[in-house]
Amino acid sequence: ARGCVFSHILANHHSLHKIVMQISYKHTDENGLSTVESATNFMAIDCGRDGVFAQAVLAHLVQAGLFVRMPFVAPQNRCIRVSAGRSEDMDLLRRALPKALAAAASAG
Repeated sequence: ARGCVFSHILANHHSLHKIVMQISYKHTDENGLSTVESATNFMAIDCGRDGVFAQAVLAHLVQAGLFVRMPFVAPQNRCIRVSAGRSEDMDLLRRALPKALAAAASAG
């Protein structure tokens, strides 16, 4: 029974990773960003600038109702960390990310 539970968890992890990869790559391609390869349920998105810019992007996404995190140490702090979510969460990300990037760019 323990092997079946592990297999189920592993299968769900792989499925979630595939979904995150598809969604994240789509979002980043649309917005000129890049992603850091991941084997987890989240994707690190490289904002392509410094930590101050990434922090501004993060703040705007949080203000839009998304739970986003980021590393605090350079050079990783130029990335934001987006976890997998429901389809409506991913739709919110799709709408909010371009606005957050524009707001961060105009502030800096």
